[in-house]
Amino acid sequence: MILRGAMGRVFAIAVTTFRDCTRDTVFYVALLAFTALLFISGWATFFGLEREAAMMREMGLSTITMGGLFLLLVQGTGTVAAEFRSGTLQTVVSKPARRNELVLGKYFGIIALLALAVVVLTAMFLCVLWLREGRSPFQAGGTTAHEEPFGLRALKASALVFLELSLVAAFVIFVTLLTSRPAGAVISFAAFTLGHLSEGPAAWLRGHGGRAGEIAAALTPRLEFFRVTQAAVEGRPPIEWHYILLGLGYAVIGAAIFLLAAMMLIKRREIR
Repeated sequence: MILRGAMGRVFAIAVTTFRDCTRDTVFYVALLAFTALLFISGWATFFGLEREAAMMREMGLSTITMGGLFLLLVQGTGTVAAEFRSGTLQTVVSKPARRNELVLGKYFGIIALLALAVVVLTAMFLCVLWLREGRSPFQAGGTTAHEEPFGLRALKASALVFLELSLVAAFVIFVTLLTSRPAGAVISFAAFTLGHLSEGPAAWLRGHGGRAGEIAAALTPRLEFFRVTQAAVEGRPPIEWHYILLGLGYAVIGAAIFLLAAMMLIKRREIR
């Protein structure tokens, strides 16, 4: 009964967060803007010489990632920071909902928003491909008989994009609670960028930070793990389903660490 009540409160907070974000004009403007970029990329690569198709697909997959990241940095930080600014948090926490339930509800609401954005942008990307190439992206057309159609590879790549954004969303919540909305957005973007260049910072930490540096290097997120754009475009190496499961495990563990840190922080923070 207690568990059911907690799950109900988390679900209610998640639904409220998702509804508030989807009511925001920013959400629809961002979707329209990145959808327009997908259409532009489908014809802007017309002069890409022999790599025209590959360039279009690379740009499309990158646009999906950046669209999700933009929404996360703008609306993810906003929905957390707004609680403290408007005083809604005090109202929610004073009810049976606990503060850790608030963190979980916010997180699940945000990743639901990201899931919707990734699905919409992926669908639009596949439609652009269909219009541009004159055939379904799920139609077999690889260089070998066993090569997956690009449409299926794109879906796998988009699934990994969602898992990556889910991990970053937990970090965004933690950093925003720790600092402020502008600082949270800047730090989260920097962490996202460094996460794709993690071998450089990790190698420096291992070489110059001693034991503490080795620990920090081990904890440095490897977001590059989720980037399979080249494999999706070229079909080599194939994106296996077990690789996606590994990505799911990595995202769940990483998100759990940041969410636990956020829960510890929010319990100690004075709510005004």
